[in-house]
Amino acid sequence: GRFSGSDAQRAHVQAMRQANVAAAASQPQPVASDVAVKSHLGLDALKERKAKEEEDRRAKREAARAKRHDEASKRDVEEVQALEECEQQAQKDKDNEGVKYEAALVVRIACRFGTSGVW
Repeated sequence: GRFSGSDAQRAHVQAMRQANVAAAASQPQPVASDVAVKSHLGLDALKERKAKEEEDRRAKREAARAKRHDEASKRDVEEVQALEECEQQAQKDKDNEGVKYEAALVVRIACRFGTSGVW
């Protein structure tokens, strides 16, 4: 669009643009091969570093996957134990309270697991 600021602002913007162009022109841009030679990183060393980084990322992904699997396994075991407790309590409710086992079990599961449940 069209610049609608004051003349001082316009002059400042022009001066900054010219200064940026001059600064960019005064600094020589390194060529990629120069960077590799100057930093003592040849193409093989660069490939090795990239391969090592990829191996590290893969190891981290596998560790996170194993941790999630372990947590899921623990959660499954805890849910099975909780269901067994609910079944035992429902059996006691049936014997002591005179209610149907199925009804007592549904109530125990609902109280234990809430709305997230194991349904």
